[in-house]
Amino acid sequence: MRFIKFVFIINIFISNIYIVDAQSAISFTKQNFDFGKIALEDSIFIAEFHFKSVGHDFLLIQDVIPDNDDVKVSWEKRIYQKGKEGVITARFEPKHEGVFQRKITLHINNTNRASFVLKIKGEVIKTGKQHIAKEENAAPSIHKVSYPTTFKMPSAYNGKGFQSGITNFNTYDIRVNSQGQTIFPIFDHGFEMTTRMIDFKRIKKGDKRTITFKIKNSTGEKRDIYFAPLFEYIEYKAIPKTLQAGEEGEISVTFDSGKCPIWGQYQADFSLITQEGSTAKNSPVLSFKVDTYEDYNSLSDDDKLSAPHAKFETTSIDFGKIDKSTTQKIKFNFSNAGKNPLEIRKIIPSRNINIVHCDGKVEQGKNGTLELELNPAKLNAGKYHETIILQTNDPQHPKTELKINWII
Repeated sequence: MRFIKFVFIINIFISNIYIVDAQSAISFTKQNFDFGKIALEDSIFIAEFHFKSVGHDFLLIQDVIPDNDDVKVSWEKRIYQKGKEGVITARFEPKHEGVFQRKITLHINNTNRASFVLKIKGEVIKTGKQHIAKEENAAPSIHKVSYPTTFKMPSAYNGKGFQSGITNFNTYDIRVNSQGQTIFPIFDHGFEMTTRMIDFKRIKKGDKRTITFKIKNSTGEKRDIYFAPLFEYIEYKAIPKTLQAGEEGEISVTFDSGKCPIWGQYQADFSLITQEGSTAKNSPVLSFKVDTYEDYNSLSDDDKLSAPHAKFETTSIDFGKIDKSTTQKIKFNFSNAGKNPLEIRKIIPSRNINIVHCDGKVEQGKNGTLELELNPAKLNAGKYHETIILQTNDPQHPKTELKINWII
């Protein structure tokens, strides 16, 4: 079983900024990352490249391509309006010893400067050490977060900052054995837990939800429990905040959807800090996932009359037979027939189609366009049916499915 070692980077204040008038542009806090010497046995190393949309137009990351298959990349596929921040996660899995350097090419919706290069490097050494885990590691994050490399615990931390008045309180279904003792199926860095995945499921925008699970300290020594800071919309509480050796406790995780800027489904990882000087790479890693939606049933009649309304010229395109050597341009035109601005909140792409451009905000009576690109060069012969999903603030059609069909 493979062990995932998390290596997190700290933001720096000097940015490499590329600004083009009337174009999208991107600013990275850092474009090069040096792992230094890393152990072959630790399996997977993660670097995060934090960016910000700084152009006059919105930013759309069309593709991120590593130059070697030992690097996997992920990022949230969405429209980044000016000022919005995001992160590109690079997962490096060393396969042999030696010095390495990898390039990751980033393509964005900027006709003047459409690509940027991110770099990771280091040296893989063989140490001979082994890691043993009792449970599968957490699933890869869709929306990764950044922690300090080393977190210094406050000497008088008492768990303050956890807000009251939480709605939709849930406790995980805790399993017990025949003696009535709690079953802990997860073991990670000396701690046993009843789960490592906190699933908030579907939650209405504006609601809070708390999930509580059990934890047991099996490190053999007293440990305080703290959490590396994440987002303003995630809160934690440990009861008790200090676990004696062998003692059981509870951890409550609260998601405040009203503060969360992300719509729809996403997932993130976080670390459980248990002693002063702990690092994200030697602490238990947990995950949460959520699906945030807007309840349009509560709108008043006046709100419904003034709401945005997306009207598409067509929601289906059939190319018929196409040549593998020809890239197909795809365009969906739409307009806002409502009174308030129409917002494209999220684009869920398909596997074989790239997003080239999308108008993220369309005023009353104005037109917008979603431009896509199909490159069939690497596809096998056969029939293809792909679907692009657009999430909007149109209460009549919050999700619009756009279908593309072709034959090779």
